[in-house]
Amino acid sequence: IFNASSWSIRADMVVQIFQNNVTAAIKKGYDTRRAEERWSFPAALMFSLSIFTMLGYGNMVPRTSWGKLVTVIYAVFGIPLYALYFMNMGKVLAQVFRWVYTKVYIYSVEDRQKRIEGDLGQANPRIVVPSTACLWVMGAYIATGSMMFKAWENWTYLDSTYFCVTSLCKIGFGDFVPGANILESKSGNQTKLVINFVYILLGMGLMAMCYNLMRELVRVKMRDFKENIGICFEVIRLRAIACYRRRRSLD
Repeated sequence: IFNASSWSIRADMVVQIFQNNVTAAIKKGYDTRRAEERWSFPAALMFSLSIFTMLGYGNMVPRTSWGKLVTVIYAVFGIPLYALYFMNMGKVLAQVFRWVYTKVYIYSVEDRQKRIEGDLGQANPRIVVPSTACLWVMGAYIATGSMMFKAWENWTYLDSTYFCVTSLCKIGFGDFVPGANILESKSGNQTKLVINFVYILLGMGLMAMCYNLMRELVRVKMRDFKENIGICFEVIRLRAIACYRRRRSLD
């Protein structure tokens, strides 16, 4: 004990063991918080969202065998349910947005003038939502999320927009994940994590809505293109027949 050299060697060994233990714990995900603090209800809600939406942020992962088993079972049943939500929610939102856009279009100033002149008559034609309207909706939604995450997470507008786009497109790199500053801040309200959950889930529904509306627009454009091509060939055929008959009459 009183030998300085042996004490230094012994102290170096103890410090080295401590450093190795700390490094191993950090690699396993230790972040100075207890499990009760890490797995709060809003945080678990975000973890569930990352599973069934296939985002997989990776900031929270199960450590125990039971946790891994439950995660696998949850993913097996949750992903098909999310696929049903994605398709049905997209159809419902597309119908609602199409109805609103049609009403706005019909009762616009330009359309009222046409109705007064009698161009539209009594029938209401089927109106297709343009792709620009979908882009405006998604742009406004992403801008709203960017301002929200900028205020809550202390991110830059670029980082907030980057997170919104990658999350709504289901890329989920995991370099930016909401909740870290909220959990670490003493004044942070974990209710914001629930709002983040709703924002991402609703945003994916809007993505499905835009997909349905743009698919309908492409179908209409392709049908019109097919009809125009048919009319063009019919005109060419009639002109060729007329030219042929004119030549025969001259001969």
